[in-house]
Amino acid sequence: MYPNSIVAWNIFAETMIGKLYIHNGDDLKTYDVDAGKEYVEDIITENNLFTGHKWFQLPDFNKLNEIIAEELKLDPVGIEPYPQEKMPW
Repeated sequence: MYPNSIVAWNIFAETMIGKLYIHNGDDLKTYDVDAGKEYVEDIITENNLFTGHKWFQLPDFNKLNEIIAEELKLDPVGIEPYPQEKMPW
């Protein structure tokens, strides 16, 4: 007999030892009802530029690219800037 998804993914209620609560996190979440859960999922993806920009208001890739190019006196990498009005947050 195959295990159900609760057993396979070890998501029993008894295994939860805490809950992450983010003060004013509702302003930053984009797809989940729980900002703490969304934050942890973003960390797990290891997309550090996205996570830093979304949760810590750090520069996004395009702005970081401009900063580095300016500091090193180089041409920025040729990437089309993504319009801010289309950003999901």
